[in-house]
Amino acid sequence: MTIACGSIYEDAGATAADACDGVLTASIVVVNPINTIVAGAYTVRYTVADESGNAAEATRTLTVEDNCEDFGEEKTINLPGDVPLVLVQIPAGSYMMGKYPDEQDSGADEVPQHEVTLDGFWMSKSEITQQQWIAVMETWPGNVPYEENGVGDTHPAYNVSSDDARNFAAALNAHITETEQGNISTRLPSEAEWEYAARAGTTTRFYWGDDPAYTLIGENAWYSDNSTNTTHPVGEKQQNAFGLFDLAGNVWEWCEDDYHDSYTGAPADGSPWVDSPRADYRVVRGGSKSEQNWGCRLANRLKSPNSRYGNTGFRIVADVL
Repeated sequence: MTIACGSIYEDAGATAADACDGVLTASIVVVNPINTIVAGAYTVRYTVADESGNAAEATRTLTVEDNCEDFGEEKTINLPGDVPLVLVQIPAGSYMMGKYPDEQDSGADEVPQHEVTLDGFWMSKSEITQQQWIAVMETWPGNVPYEENGVGDTHPAYNVSSDDARNFAAALNAHITETEQGNISTRLPSEAEWEYAARAGTTTRFYWGDDPAYTLIGENAWYSDNSTNTTHPVGEKQQNAFGLFDLAGNVWEWCEDDYHDSYTGAPADGSPWVDSPRADYRVVRGGSKSEQNWGCRLANRLKSPNSRYGNTGFRIVADVL
């Protein structure tokens, strides 16, 4: 079958049940990832089971058309002191947000899986670094970074609250205007934007695949088993298909959304889901240097008070008008 680039891949393997008793169990598990953002031919492998316990494997050839919107362009904002902040173009598209049925090590607040359609936007290539924070804000809002938790220009900023991160974006917008660097408005990402950018067209637990035995996570994330419980310089692990670094592990990342314990009623257009008045808990995503392997899954969510933590930072998104 052939699908348009950037579209949602709908499962079409149910006929594999013909070799069994004809009654499928609730789900068909797609073993290998399909990146619908990258054009090409994919062989999709299904693991199928029926209610009698019979199991079968089926394959399907899937072609993703070469009609994607351009993406991956980079734009650099020059911060005070000639410190660069690189933004990466993220294309418009649709995806299924949340965990897929029976996802391994998943949480109860990651459902219902639902379709979200977003306009294109730009996102910082990595978490905001300590050098970038100081360039824009000049001082730390609370405790300064310390050696045991990682100090350095290219280490992620931490000990910053959600409000601190929003203040950074506001100060950055003022700097962009004052220095005439274009009509760019930066902000925290919505939770839907964060997951869409992190997935980069994939449908699996991680952007490198399902990794059921966690054999590949060490190449892609700083987490509890390899971080020695300290932050690490950004960009040392594998990037995802959109060219973004550190979306898994290192530090949790603030999103604009208030925390809700399910996606029932969530916006379908990728906008932030905020209450009035604002809730006590906000959403952080991506896992951290102190998180177990499963905590770095793309669908994993954590509710967090709007406070400052040594394992929580952020990245920004930008609307370029």
